Amino acid sequence: MLAGDHMERFLRRQVIWQQLSTEAQQFGEELVPYSQRPRYSATCHRNNVPPEFIAEAMGHSGRCVRRGVRWREN
Repeated sequence: MLAGDHMERFLRRQVIWQQLSTEAQQFGEELVPYSQRPRYSATCHRNNVPPEFIAEAMGHSGRCVRRGVRWREN
């Protein structure tokens, strides 16, 4: 099983996730674990995690992660 699948299962069991999911549905939207990826990346960058580690954890190339950093810095 992939790490993302584990995370999704974990989140769906959390009361806060269930509450947020219900709120999102009221607006015609869906809360999905994928929506947390940008925040994860930004948090890693702010904590000086090397881009190569972030890329590996997220399944991206180092180039893709560095491109995102430039976008946030502008």
